[in-house]
Amino acid sequence: MQGAFERIALQPNTRDSHRLVAWAQSRGDAAALVERLFHAYFIEGRFVGSHEVLAEIAHEAGEDADAAHAFLGSGVGAGEIAEAEERAASLGISGVPFFIIDSRYGLSGAQPSEAIVEVIRRAAARGEKVLASAPSNLAVDNLVERLVAAGLSCVRLGHPARVLPALLEHTLESLAAGHEASRIAQGLVEEALDGGARLVQYRNKIASPRLRREQAESLLTVCRRAGVPLIVNDDLACAVAIGADGVHLGRDDGDIAAARASMPGKLLGVSCYNEISRAVAAQRAGADYVAFGRFFDSVTKPGDIRASIGLVAEAKRHVHVPIVAIGGITLDETPALIAGGVDAVAVISALFSSADVRAAARRFADLFAGAKQ
Repeated sequence: MQGAFERIALQPNTRDSHRLVAWAQSRGDAAALVERLFHAYFIEGRFVGSHEVLAEIAHEAGEDADAAHAFLGSGVGAGEIAEAEERAASLGISGVPFFIIDSRYGLSGAQPSEAIVEVIRRAAARGEKVLASAPSNLAVDNLVERLVAAGLSCVRLGHPARVLPALLEHTLESLAAGHEASRIAQGLVEEALDGGARLVQYRNKIASPRLRREQAESLLTVCRRAGVPLIVNDDLACAVAIGADGVHLGRDDGDIAAARASMPGKLLGVSCYNEISRAVAAQRAGADYVAFGRFFDSVTKPGDIRASIGLVAEAKRHVHVPIVAIGGITLDETPALIAGGVDAVAVISALFSSADVRAAARRFADLFAGAKQ
């Protein structure tokens, strides 16, 4: 079964979907509902952020539509889902499928088979364990068989209706919650720094303030050792509290001039989307660099405003601080951005989803080094 992603017009918040699944599970079995939810969203492109649509889907799965709608409107279970998200975030889990290898490396999302196999081979050489979280389907079953054939001990975590709680329960038995994600992030950032990354931005949109501070502090230690600045995304209070090297602000993250006053002598970056006027104002308020984008399709910024490469040359006529490109950037697209005038690229998936983070960072760094020759 292939997804028809072009039919998905809006990216929903899926908390109510998770609540509905938990509700169906409490009434007996959520298997039919989960299958219907997947089909409705990924195949039919229906907006599963709507209570009305969710009630219809529940009815199609054999549940009572009125009861489902009443439950969704009650708000029951919202707190539990939010807590589960935070626990998952504390372990570095950002969705399914998600693989944790040796309590250190994480593979998130739909990865090219070559990337997964390469990580598996490296892990198998050291006898590491893989926790596999994914829906029950033929493709995943085949992947599990390949994991076992590669010599790994593989924990198969069944149906998506129970996958997140099962993964959390299994993992929390052996890991200290709140620290594992920091450990995973530290290892990946160390590899990126070894490969030539010259600045690290800490970005976590769903963690609690306490967890954000813990994770940012742990990364600051890593960056200090490497002599590379750490800036904090969207959280001025956290940046000031840990003594970070700077902060990056979006449209809704506070006053730029106030941030400049709060962090004198530190790096201040500002997201400008596709707005040159915002970049000019940011520079005037004390920004050390401005960021434009998203330039390409992005997993972390799916609904953000699109910017064109031609915008960079125009921006260079009006601002004199460095320009950073963000959003869906890969190694293949970076040369065009460099030629267009960007001074740096901000990368998440193309770096940290790579089977070899160090090598990927080196390739990005080499592109910029080659452009300066």
